[in-house]
Amino acid sequence: MLLVIPFFVGDPREGEELLRPLRAFGPPAADLVRYKPYVEQQAMFDAGVPHHWGYYWKSHYLPPLTDASIEVLLERSWAKSSPASYTLLFHMGGAIASRPEDSSAASGRDAAHAMNINAAWPAGGPTHPDIAWCREYFAAMEPHATGGVYVNFLHNDEGEARIRAAYGSRYDRLAQIKAKYDPDNVFQSNQNIKPSLAEEG
Repeated sequence: MLLVIPFFVGDPREGEELLRPLRAFGPPAADLVRYKPYVEQQAMFDAGVPHHWGYYWKSHYLPPLTDASIEVLLERSWAKSSPASYTLLFHMGGAIASRPEDSSAASGRDAAHAMNINAAWPAGGPTHPDIAWCREYFAAMEPHATGGVYVNFLHNDEGEARIRAAYGSRYDRLAQIKAKYDPDNVFQSNQNIKPSLAEEG
């Protein structure tokens, strides 16, 4: 199954016009697009990630897709063992790309896509074959990726190098800000930016 999840904020008539080519592509198994509050859209997949399941994930930012990267997507996406495991490919650009890369802490303004590889297994527990599938898939896509990553898509075991990849050239400035306002690193239960040693001294 392929899910296309459009999201539009603006004049509903303009949104309908933008949807017209997508709806003309062919009859879908289901068309659930409708007017809704933002918070409802944001929560629409909550039921798909139940508590007490097992989860593991890896993520890349991608440039525009090439034949080679598409081949990896086709080869790897369905090589999982759990029917609950899946791959998400987010289309980037638009307003995100309209600002300079260093205009905020957020990264990925130059990315064409964000890719999220998700291993999920209903039985729960710390081990599952799809963890290896996720890691191998991630490694196979790495030559086709930008090197960056969306910070909220980092798993909790990826280490400082990947956190730096999420912030790029802005990491050192954020570390200096952290040293000024949180020199003891009290706020660390996240993808942690450690206080700059230069500022600590």
